[in-house]
Amino acid sequence: MEPDFPRLSRRPGPEPLPTPPSSPRQRRQLLRESEDTDGLMTVETYIYRSDPYRSSTMPNPPPWPLAFNDPPCDALKLVQDSYSTILAILTRHGFTTTDAAIRLKAVHKPGYPRSQDTTLLLQILFHSEVPRHLGPAKDEIRDFFQHNSNSQDIHVEIARSDLVFQPSMFAIDAEDENIAHYQHIKDDLVALLQRELGEFWRLLCLCLVGRTEKKALPTIVVMVDSSAYADWSGLLYKMNLILRSQEKATFAVEFLPGLLPQITYTEDSEKGHPGVSYIGRLDTESPLEMGCSIAVCGEEGGGTMGGFLSLNSRGSTRKGFLTNYHVVRTLSASQEALAEADYFGLSPNGKITGGDVFYLAEKDIRATQKDAEDSIRGLQQQLEKFKSEQHDREVVGAHPSIRLQQGIENCEKTIKMYEAARKVVDSMPVTIGQVRFASGKALAKDKKRIMEWAFVELAESSQKLFKPNRMPTVPPSHEPSQYGINASVKVLASQPLDSFGKITRGSYFLKSGRTTGVTAGICNGVLATCNWCKEDRMRFDSQGNQVEIQSGSTEEFIIFSKRAHAAQHEQGEFCAAGDSGSLIINEMGEVCGLLYGAVSGLCGPVGDESFYVGAGLVMTMDEVIDSIKMKMSSQGLNDVPVVDLGS
Repeated sequence: MEPDFPRLSRRPGPEPLPTPPSSPRQRRQLLRESEDTDGLMTVETYIYRSDPYRSSTMPNPPPWPLAFNDPPCDALKLVQDSYSTILAILTRHGFTTTDAAIRLKAVHKPGYPRSQDTTLLLQILFHSEVPRHLGPAKDEIRDFFQHNSNSQDIHVEIARSDLVFQPSMFAIDAEDENIAHYQHIKDDLVALLQRELGEFWRLLCLCLVGRTEKKALPTIVVMVDSSAYADWSGLLYKMNLILRSQEKATFAVEFLPGLLPQITYTEDSEKGHPGVSYIGRLDTESPLEMGCSIAVCGEEGGGTMGGFLSLNSRGSTRKGFLTNYHVVRTLSASQEALAEADYFGLSPNGKITGGDVFYLAEKDIRATQKDAEDSIRGLQQQLEKFKSEQHDREVVGAHPSIRLQQGIENCEKTIKMYEAARKVVDSMPVTIGQVRFASGKALAKDKKRIMEWAFVELAESSQKLFKPNRMPTVPPSHEPSQYGINASVKVLASQPLDSFGKITRGSYFLKSGRTTGVTAGICNGVLATCNWCKEDRMRFDSQGNQVEIQSGSTEEFIIFSKRAHAAQHEQGEFCAAGDSGSLIINEMGEVCGLLYGAVSGLCGPVGDESFYVGAGLVMTMDEVIDSIKMKMSSQGLNDVPVVDLGS
């Protein structure tokens, strides 16, 4: 990778036309067709050079979003003292300074090599019309700081913040006419990406892409590794040659840096994440429930307990729960044992036994304990304040305040609730069972999709925890109506889930996960092609034979979520690290699938529980059940196994 990619000089020529393209898409398209984007460069440089609404002095500027820390005090004072000079420069270059938001931050880009290295960046953001060329003002402000600061290297960025390239991805309707055209050329596109990018592309998907849902258009997204190096203009030209064979199709194309989930290793929460507090989520009477945090020995983070299942075969019943294989793939086992489990999966009559599973994950225990202590301390202080105020009223002969009395009672009640939760958590982690059946690193029957499940049988001491899976409370922002569906969730919160369904493209689904809780989304109208890294391509059939994933890619169901922002929808977080193993449920209350990982674009909206929003990769439940039955039948029993939900 080249160290720096400064913005290239414009070709000499006449001044811009008096009526330049007004559409942000048209302006981006012109830059993509200019000499600025010709030749080899990183994908981040290509995105930057294609963006007319952002100009930065940072070397090889990473795409938005950026993470912010507070700057050094001396640098902040320098900027504050130079405020009038900055405004004068902006005014001289035609900017309306009353609309300028000026901030100095130490910025870095999570998910990238040396991601904690920070750069001092003075951002000058606008929300209304700006001059066509942002660079001259930015360069003059940068020069000013270089001449007036001996100790701080301050970079400068000017941007139209509401138009900077920061795309959201949304599900395309399963009936969209572009899908048929896309299916005709998909194999040709995959072959092209293999030739041009080799191991460095991660996902090919037709979906809707735009800054907001209202502005989103059908777009072929090519997600690649961060800092992937290629001739992007040349690749776009070759893709367009293929697209032109579909005369009636209306596709855009976007190259984005992004990540597929790592399904080779044991699930863990995002590095640096302090863990998830269960203070408001813990049922002290029966704490193990759908969406609960679980972990294996040697892992501080964890994944999700999907939901209770019973496996019935030849008159015997095993009670336990479903999650992902990589969530409970214990690293404490020997390399030989791990390889055996990866190849053949796990079953009671196999050579390898599964590891113990406990709850909560250690990170989450610590987070819950701290949250409980802080909350109880704050409530006790509030309680003393209420009691003191009530006492003062009694001293002067006033009637007791009903409001204060209610506050006292509410504080005392909440303190007792938090103390009960803390007592339960203080006794954790609790070993709840052992992995009895698991897929190993498998593929679905058609060898086109990932198969990744594990059944944890409850220990004798934990059998009392077995119960029906209950419908979670769906937040109003995730109701079906928010996704254009004229229906509500048919099953009330806390009602038992008693039937299976399957994943269907274009349909509404929800999940309850360890990290992000209850979220919902729409399954994309076309499957996503995932190009796995070398380690994750190693998959095996039911006999332990290695199965070659054609071209290293599989076809996966993907669910996109969204959230309201300034009265418009942008992409939201369906899942994050730690949610793997969650059951996928439709609005009818049918258990339709199993989540196994998040697809995260490194260029887009910021997430709530992780820095980048994540779309969900899911398995359909009918294929999961078939795989479970096949694994149970491998024990040599002649009867037909039965898989049921908890009851």
